[in-house]
This record gives sequence, structure tokens and C-alpha cells, in this order.
Amino acid sequence: MTTHLLVLDAGTGSGRAVVFDRAGNQVGVAQEEWRHLPEPGVPGSMAFDIAGGWALLRRCIQGALASLRADRPRHRRDQRHLDARGDRAL
Repeated sequence: MTTHLLVLDAGTGSGRAVVFDRAGNQVGVAQEEWRHLPEPGVPGSMAFDIAGGWALLRRCIQGALASLRADRPRHRRDQRHLDARGDRAL
């Protein structure tokens, strides 16, 4: 079983999810930009939409995991299709 690490980055201008393998290689990522609206009556402020931000981060998690599956080498699956001589079965 392969172990991965999922990291969430909730930055000022975007949220992102990044997946790393055990060797520290980045193997999946997804990112979306978000907007901060001003807090009513407080000039120069920024309000954070918690529900909207969490929804955005969930989409990033799903996207990062989907990119991990899309980038996964197919050799493991292909190895199951070898015949007894080691030739690829069609």
C-alpha cells in the first residue's frame, strides 16, 4: 500500500491541495483562486467566507486526488496482463 501526504494551503489569493509521495515528490495538485469581500463598515478589511472557502478547498482536494490517479503509472495494471512467458497478452 502506498502512503501519500495531502497538504492544504489556504493562502491570501487562492486555496490549493498538494499530494506528496513518501519520497517527497509532488504527485498531485489542484488550485483555485478565491475572493475576499470587504467587511461592511470597515474600510480596507477583508471578510472570509468560511463555507465558500471550505467548499473551494474540498474541490481542490478532489482535484488533487483525481490528478494523482490520472498521473499514476499504468505499469502495475499492465503487469497483470502478462502471460506465463512474460509476453503481454492482448
